[in-house]
Amino acid sequence: MDDSLRGSEDRIRSSFDKITIGIYHSTPGGRIILANPAACRMMGYNSLEELADLNLENGNFMPSYSREEFRQIMERDGEIIGLESKWTKQDGSTLYVRESARVVRDDEGTILYYEGTIEDVTDRKIAEDELRKLSRAVEQSPVSIIITNTEGCIEYANPKTLQTTGYTLEELKGQNPRVLKSGETNDLEYSELWRLISSGKDWKGLFHNRRKNGELYWESSNISAITDGNGNITHYLAVKEDITEKKAIEKALIESEEKYRILAENLREMNSTKDKLLSIIAHDMRGPIGSFIQVLDVLTAEKGMDEILKYELLEELSNSSKNIFNLLENLLNWSKIQRSIINPHPGKFILNDSLSENIDLLKPNSKQKGITIILNAEGNIGVFADKDNISLVLRNLISNAIKFTPEGGTIQISAIDSGEQAEVSIADSGVGMTRDILENLFRPGSYYSSYGTKGERGSGIGLVLVKDFVERNGGEIRAVSTPGEGSRFVFTLPKG
Repeated sequence: MDDSLRGSEDRIRSSFDKITIGIYHSTPGGRIILANPAACRMMGYNSLEELADLNLENGNFMPSYSREEFRQIMERDGEIIGLESKWTKQDGSTLYVRESARVVRDDEGTILYYEGTIEDVTDRKIAEDELRKLSRAVEQSPVSIIITNTEGCIEYANPKTLQTTGYTLEELKGQNPRVLKSGETNDLEYSELWRLISSGKDWKGLFHNRRKNGELYWESSNISAITDGNGNITHYLAVKEDITEKKAIEKALIESEEKYRILAENLREMNSTKDKLLSIIAHDMRGPIGSFIQVLDVLTAEKGMDEILKYELLEELSNSSKNIFNLLENLLNWSKIQRSIINPHPGKFILNDSLSENIDLLKPNSKQKGITIILNAEGNIGVFADKDNISLVLRNLISNAIKFTPEGGTIQISAIDSGEQAEVSIADSGVGMTRDILENLFRPGSYYSSYGTKGERGSGIGLVLVKDFVERNGGEIRAVSTPGEGSRFVFTLPKG
């Protein structure tokens, strides 16, 4: 062999040894008869000698496809181009290859061997598998995922996005995510969002968006930039979760907490009121009941008592009984109001008659203190209210006027027609009230009780009942008073 042929052969062999693509020759039966170093390395062997005794059909590097099918295709078509398959290397690890092979025949057409090349595509296949898994995860994600270009136009939206918004992918593609805008997020917030993500920073926040059907929903969003290998922003990624139900639960919890907070405050106030009332009632009932017992003791202990003295004692006993009765009646009505079982039953009646009846009922009390009650009422004023409720109002206001008016004083009671309403005024020439007492007079929970001019005692709940009954019957009540100059209570009622 001359030097030029030998040099050419050496160059070919050098190229054969250095090329990175694996080259092999095999018999149709699968035995390797030639392999370059690249092919040996790919299969996990150090040299052709290690491969010589192995076979593609039963070696550790056996491809994942059927060798029989491979042989049939080769004999039929003469070649296979770009077959991708998974091989198992000598150490058991996986090798993905792209294989091309052709049949080499002699002049008579007899197959001499298969000549093939294998290219290691493991990295690409792994990347494709990872990409496929990632794509599958995005498609099946329980949260919405949107990808936009750098202009903010939607290029991709996963199925969850379509389900949440009600739009199709075709309707969203090319649109700005502001197509979902409800109008509740102002432009300054959007400007801040774009400032952050365009600088490569993440933005996290809430959107109150609108579905295609107009329904509003809440989304928790995380928006970030997607960059290329050089750090340049190529796209934006938005991961969003529909938290409408969560927000509704949070709202319900807040409302529930507020409801129970108010309930707890009401309970504390009710307990405080109950304690205060019990204290007032215990104190106020002790006086008349104590007097009641003392009078009875005197009446039963002394025989042949003077008739005038007996009459005076019986009168005192009667007054004590009435005080106890009025106290219990107010207490019973207050209890019914607290349990919301009192409902007015309005009807038409003449106000003048009710005034006269209640004045007559309380005349013994006023007579005992020498108080003059003057009634000024225009004609017969018809009102539309619950007569029993209004009688209780009148009894309490007149009783208070008697209690806080000194002996020999005067009580002026008037009723006028003021157009759509009737107005009742009860004014006394009594001790009056300070501004502080006046301001808290009708306030629930501030049960004001004090002694009358002759030591009379009240429960403090009468005025609270008065205000409640007047308002339940469609009226209003107010009071004016000056210490030492008396008090005036005025209330209105609907005309009948």
